[in-house]
Amino acid sequence: MPNCDHCHQDRPNLITLAEHTVCQNCIEVLAQGVGVKKRRLSRKRVGKQIAGVCAGIADHVEVDRDTVRVLFIVLTVFTGFLPLLISYAVLTYFLPIED
Repeated sequence: MPNCDHCHQDRPNLITLAEHTVCQNCIEVLAQGVGVKKRRLSRKRVGKQIAGVCAGIADHVEVDRDTVRVLFIVLTVFTGFLPLLISYAVLTYFLPIED
């Protein structure tokens, strides 16, 4: 019988998450963030176009950077420019730069 990667016990009902196989008992623990690497939203130095905000958002939600950039441009045009430009400026100011 296979072992759980988290508690290392023999369990009949295992679930595969990413590269790990865990039992039903450990799912609740992992769902609460124990043993899971937490990602911070941050601006990117590498791959940025203007201030790295869209690249940081894309990396945080694991989406292609160009998709986020195009979506941002489309939303900026359809919302009258000002709301998203202010949001971008605020995020530029408050988001930490990734080291």
